[in-house]
Amino acid sequence: MLAVDRDPAFAGDSRRYPGPPAAGFAAHPLAAAVENKAVRDPQEAAPRRHEELPKLAHRWLARLNECLAARCWIATDQFSAADIMMAGVLRSIRHTGILQSHLAVRDFYDRCMARPAWEKTLNLYAQRVGASVDDVR
Repeated sequence: MLAVDRDPAFAGDSRRYPGPPAAGFAAHPLAAAVENKAVRDPQEAAPRRHEELPKLAHRWLARLNECLAARCWIATDQFSAADIMMAGVLRSIRHTGILQSHLAVRDFYDRCMARPAWEKTLNLYAQRVGASVDDVR
């Protein structure tokens, strides 16, 4: 069971994620959790969203950091779809500074981004949108 399942801010959300603890994180991105709270309580959630999200992110990332400190990849000993999903979630927060205090998560993200297929994808995306690779990295 992930921390979100015990979090009073998300009480009533009965979803559970089987498998390794970190694997569930990829299936439950931070933004989706906050949006879920906002749907259930729109009057209260919007003003609190700005202050709650970094706290929630740090709690979840701390747990993910613990998991990744003992292994290279999320679900197995080899790179898998779980790693692709998690890297996508982490990519969405890469410029926020939230990853700075989570060394194992940052190392994991760097390993994902250094993979040849990811490099190729970033290059193709940069060409498509007319940007430099550094701008989309």
